[in-house]
Amino acid sequence: METISDSQAIQNPRPNVTPVKIALKWGLIAGAVMILLSLISYYAGMMQNAAIQWLSYILLALGIFFGVRHHRDKELGGYISFGRGLGTGVLISLFAGILLSAFILLFYGVIDPGALEELKRLQEEGMYEKGMSDEQIDMSLKFVNPGFMAMVTLPMMTFFGFIISLVIAAILKRNKPLFIEERE
Repeated sequence: METISDSQAIQNPRPNVTPVKIALKWGLIAGAVMILLSLISYYAGMMQNAAIQWLSYILLALGIFFGVRHHRDKELGGYISFGRGLGTGVLISLFAGILLSAFILLFYGVIDPGALEELKRLQEEGMYEKGMSDEQIDMSLKFVNPGFMAMVTLPMMTFFGFIISLVIAAILKRNKPLFIEERE
């Protein structure tokens, strides 16, 4: 009777493994951490801080990186194609975007509608500083509502996740060798 050694198990991934489960896990983790960052920035009075916005993209990139790497190393036997890595990363960002969109609807629509008024006030100040007319400001502020913000967040997160995933998939790509030596 033959047994499979650990090195053979690593080289032979489980058949029919899809990235959905791991993408859901890492997407929810990335989304939850981004929500936590959002809450901290809101209660610290730094909602319009550009560094906080960049930090949220870094958190998304980390979620994509760890998710794709986990999928490659634990589920695919240490190998992943560029396309599979890209698809996994986009799925992770999609799930993070869904969670963030739901958070936006809940937070600004139900939990703290006053936060939406504060956001409008900050954006209005910024638009006045840029020299926008009252009509332009009024038109822009019509789009500051939980529904529109949630609707924009999902495609935006998925798009930025796609861009980030292009880089991460290229870094983590590891093609399976054509011929693997058999060990006895």
